[in-house]
Parts: sequence; structure tokens; C-alpha cells
Amino acid sequence: MQRFSRRKGLTFEAVPTQYTRSNSYRSQFFACHPSATGKYRCAYCGKKKPKDKITIDHIFPVHCMEKYPAVRKRAALFGIHGSNDMKNLCTACMRCNQKKEAKMGIWILKGFIGKQPWYWPLRRILTVILVFFVLYLGRKIYMPVVCNWINTLQK
Repeated sequence: MQRFSRRKGLTFEAVPTQYTRSNSYRSQFFACHPSATGKYRCAYCGKKKPKDKITIDHIFPVHCMEKYPAVRKRAALFGIHGSNDMKNLCTACMRCNQKKEAKMGIWILKGFIGKQPWYWPLRRILTVILVFFVLYLGRKIYMPVVCNWINTLQK
């Protein structure tokens, strides 16, 4: 094929099959990651959805893995040696999967961190602590100001 392409003045690009989308990656993912409750958590937003409402997303997009060798090298740094490698797959709700499309950047970080089981409970705990901290600071900072306004209005 390469020699024929060169003779005809065409470019030929061969992509190893490990970087193309397989037909069975979804069933393989669910076989490797069974859920006791039947629900799976979106790695990007944290919502829990049943198996039939959740999609399986490629953290490093298939299109980018096929087209760009640099993306393949970057994925190899994460221990991913193919588009359908279990390390490259995560659950995603339909909304997040459509928002992500073939994007990389922060979405890759979200995908890897979001599929860790400890991440979502830790995030919830830190959010509650932050809310209470902001309320406490607000009380310390704004309460004297409000009291002064009330005293001024009463006079």
C-alpha cells in the first residue's frame, strides 16, 4: 500500500488497530467494573446514572489517538497503550460526554481524577467545610457592620 501510494503521488497513513475504536469496549468496561447498585457515577460531574443511561467515554479521544502520534506518547505516560485500554475508559453522563467531544486539556485530568472512588466523597466534605468557613467568616466580618447600620437607623 505504501509503495503504491508513493508511485501514485498519494500520502498513506497507517494507524495501528489498537488506536481505533473497538465494537466491544462498552461491554468489556461493564464486565471489568460491575456495580453492586446498578448505577455508575459520571467521572466529570459526579451524577449517578443507571447502566442504560450512562455512556463509556474515552479519556484520550479516539480521534486524537488515531491521528496524532504525540497524543499516543502522552497516553503511554499514563500507562495507556491503546484507545480501548481500560485505563483510558471512564463513565460519563450523556451531557458531559457531548460537552467533552474530542477535547483534551482539563478534561483528561477530570476523567482520571473523577473515576477514583475517593474523589467524590472528599469533594463533598471539602465543599461543606468551605461553606461553613465562608458563613463563619461572613458572620465575623459582616455582622458588626450590620449591627452598626441597625444602631444608626435606630438613632
